[in-house]
Formats: sequence, C-alpha cells, structure tokens
Amino acid sequence: MQYTANYSPFSVDNQPKDIAVWETLLPQSLEAYHYHLAFAQANIDGFKTGYITVFLEEKAVFIAPVFVM
Repeated sequence: MQYTANYSPFSVDNQPKDIAVWETLLPQSLEAYHYHLAFAQANIDGFKTGYITVFLEEKAVFIAPVFVM
C-alpha cells in the first residue's frame, strides 16, 4: 500500500473533479467545496486557502482544507 498527498488550491476550473471527491468523502457537509471556494474567491488579505487530499494507491481517502496566514 502506498499513500500519497496532494495540495490543491480552490478553483472554479477544477470544480467537477474536485467536488466529486469532496462529496464522496464529506457527504452533506456544511463546509463543502463551494464554501471554501467562496472564501478563496473573496481574496481576504493575508489568507491563502487550499486543501490536501491523501490517496491510498489512486483512491482519495482523506481531504482537509488548509488556511495559511
């Protein structure tokens, strides 16, 4: 078994693929992809957002938002 991790920014361009991963791992979450995308698009000074996805082989098994000040 091999785990890998990937950092991604929230982006309108990545929505279909990324939303599918979020919905699979966090179904019906109030803080889903669109919530974090809206925060990223607000361009709040001093904040950078994104998320980390952990894969087992090629299947996403964990996802977490990242906020950097």
